Formats: sequence, structure tokens, C-alpha cells
Amino acid sequence: MAKGVAAFDPDREMIVEKPYEVRLAIGGVGETDAVVTRSGGSDQVAVTAIRIGARMRAELKGAGFDIELVDGDAERSISAANRETWVWRVTPKTKGPKKLSVMLRVLSSDGTEIDAYEGAPITVNVDISEEAKAEEERAQTEKDLAWYKKLLDLLKDFWWAAIGLLLAIIAGIRIVVKSPAKPIADKPAQD
Repeated sequence: MAKGVAAFDPDREMIVEKPYEVRLAIGGVGETDAVVTRSGGSDQVAVTAIRIGARMRAELKGAGFDIELVDGDAERSISAANRETWVWRVTPKTKGPKKLSVMLRVLSSDGTEIDAYEGAPITVNVDISEEAKAEEERAQTEKDLAWYKKLLDLLKDFWWAAIGLLLAIIAGIRIVVKSPAKPIADKPAQD
């Protein structure tokens, strides 16, 4: 087995439902710069020292993502040049901070695991698109307006009830004021 490096460099900011290409590249120790470039090449790339075997298997893990290997099999024969790159299509499903990590296994020619490297999870901040943000704001505005409409409807109903009560009071006062006063009858004298 040869000494080598593995580089993993997913985007640190993603948008829900938008697919991203995520790469894991391996190569010999003397090719570190080329390996970093093949992985994505940002200044946040995760580089790990590994041993490279004749067969290797890579797996990308992350909760809250749809993950699909897009270029070949997860298990591969490694050429004499000791170079390989795995590429996945990663689509975040929900908003919020998420973690992506890789597991790289060194296998013997019969498939027995010889060694394994699990990369430290990398945090990816997932947000919604600008269109989705605008839709959320519109929905919140509609919700707020619905509350105000209910309040105005309640006030309207109360207003009519208040007018009805006021009219009843006025009608009662008019009836009392317009009715003539009845004289009090004298009591007949008792002997």
C-alpha cells in the first residue's frame, strides 16, 4: 500500500432542493495540490493522510440530503498512479445546519477491509432560495392580514350590535317620554 492523501471539499452553503456536486479525491503524497484541486480546491478543503490500496470504497453520508453517486461504483480498483475521484450529486432536503462526512475503506483484492478512514463531519449551512423566502414572507403577510380581517369582522359585528342596543335604548326612551302620565286616582273615603 502506498502513502497518500484524501481531499474532501463540499460547498459550505447550499440551497434546499438545489443539487450540488461533491467530490472526494485521492492521490499520492507528492500530488497533494492536484488532489486538493480535484476535490474542489477551496481554502476550506479537508485533507487527510491515508494509505492507498489496490481496491478502495468511498461513501458519502449526511442526514437531510439526497445523495447519489454519479460516476461509477463506490468500490473501485486503484491504478498504479494511485489517483481516483468519486463524485456525488447532493441535494439538501431541509433548511438548517447539516453535516456531510466521507468514509473511505481500503480493501484487499478479495474485498476484505484492511483499513478505514472516516473524515470529520463538515457543517453545511442549508437555506431556502430567494423565491422560497419571498413565498414565506407572502404567506406570513397573508396570515397577518387574515388575523386583522378577523378582528375587523369582530368589530363590525360588535358595531352592529352596539347600534342595535343604542336604537333599542332610544326607542325605549321615546316610548316612555311620549306616553302621557296617568293621574293617580284618589282613594275613596272610608267611613
